[in-house]
Amino acid sequence: MKQNKNSSGTEYKKLMNQAKKMPGVAELMEVYGEYELLLRQTREYFGEMEPKIILSTTDASA
Repeated sequence: MKQNKNSSGTEYKKLMNQAKKMPGVAELMEVYGEYELLLRQTREYFGEMEPKIILSTTDASA
């Protein structure tokens, strides 16, 4: 499994180097990364606002 991670890391570095050579691609990737972060934060925020369902039972016979 480590070999798979290393090959993924090597491939990632290779793709990043290629992207840096293309005009505008690095900036686009940066903007997309910031957009993805904002989406993740928004989902977390709205997830907290969803109503929570709490069920409980009581026994009043005692």
